[in-house]
Amino acid sequence: MVDQLEAVAGKDTFSLWKYLILYTMDSVCETALGIKVDAQRNPNQPFLKAFDQFCQIVSWRMFLPPFIQKMYKYLPINTLYMKNIDCMWEYVDKASGGASGFTNLELREETLVLLLAGSDTSAVGSAFTSLMLARHPEVQNKVYEESVSAEDLPRLKYLEAVIKESLRLYPPVPIIVRKADKDIKLPNGLELPKGTSFMINIWAVHRNPVYWGKDAEEFRPERFLESNLKHPAAFIPFSYGPRSCLGYQYAMISMKTAVACLVRHYRLSTSDSKQAPLRVKFDIMMKHVDNFELQMERRS
Repeated sequence: MVDQLEAVAGKDTFSLWKYLILYTMDSVCETALGIKVDAQRNPNQPFLKAFDQFCQIVSWRMFLPPFIQKMYKYLPINTLYMKNIDCMWEYVDKASGGASGFTNLELREETLVLLLAGSDTSAVGSAFTSLMLARHPEVQNKVYEESVSAEDLPRLKYLEAVIKESLRLYPPVPIIVRKADKDIKLPNGLELPKGTSFMINIWAVHRNPVYWGKDAEEFRPERFLESNLKHPAAFIPFSYGPRSCLGYQYAMISMKTAVACLVRHYRLSTSDSKQAPLRVKFDIMMKHVDNFELQMERRS
């Protein structure tokens, strides 16, 4: 990734997103699946385009009124949806390595989960963190001063705090859906009967001043170094409890590696005001409306 960025370093504003998503795709394929896809040198991967369109269609469908949902399969967009599904399955079939005691469906599902959860989430987290570092050069300098090597990653406490603060303000998955497996009565008296589906607004939880103080809207990584959380579920970028993300530690290492490499080799900057809120959109994963655009300058 560092080598690929040489072509845009020191030039105009560019989108960091495509470099990060290709890097995380290569990373998860090599580390988790044991295959080399070389996505960074072959950026026009059909899988990535199909997945991007797939996410947009799924997020659009989530908010359709019921009568439109019933008509969905007759709409032209369903043809595009199925085409994207077929494209992703074709890629996954190649990545899974064929049958080895599992059914094709099992191999497909497990491989797709690894690819999507391991690449897109880490790329979004790394991209938002990079954007916040570009907006806050004083924080970026502190990250740069920390020593970096493979052995150092677990000890980079300030970098970890920076990534967590970015995940707090801009969680890759801002809303999750759950179903009550028993009758539940919330502290405010609201009752959720067994079988009720409900959404958890992670974005709102992460910005609640009750748990994060009056500066809940501010980017301040030091808050993760100062004290413990007021509530164990106040910080849930990877959900919480028995159904939390299994790849949390992998994602953190992936994000640490990506951000540390970027800051070690390049100085990130942007013309945006640090006070202005980032414009975001939701298509399963939360993304930056302006596609994570920033500038880079090679460090001497």
